[in-house]
Amino acid sequence: WMHRADYERGDLKMLPVVEQDGRNTFRVILSTSLLLWLVSLLPAALFGPWYFSGAFILGAVFLRAALNLQRTGTPEAARALFGQSLVYLPCLLLLLVIDHVV
Repeated sequence: WMHRADYERGDLKMLPVVEQDGRNTFRVILSTSLLLWLVSLLPAALFGPWYFSGAFILGAVFLRAALNLQRTGTPEAARALFGQSLVYLPCLLLLLVIDHVV
């Protein structure tokens, strides 16, 4: 969403370019964020409560950022969600290691 003008200049038919108001873009972001959260909880069946608790919290924070983007549609909210995505996966993988060791 932050770089839709760049996509347009490059003639890349990305969803934010094709759909200018962002409603579908934000809906896709929110739905895939929710799906990511739910799927990230599946390994809890193999691991323990440390992983489940951490994955639940990380996913909730990530989903909150996605909800904020859908609600506001601002570049700042998009940047915050992007920042969350950079933190989310390494922390999730770290939880797998911690839960395996503990």
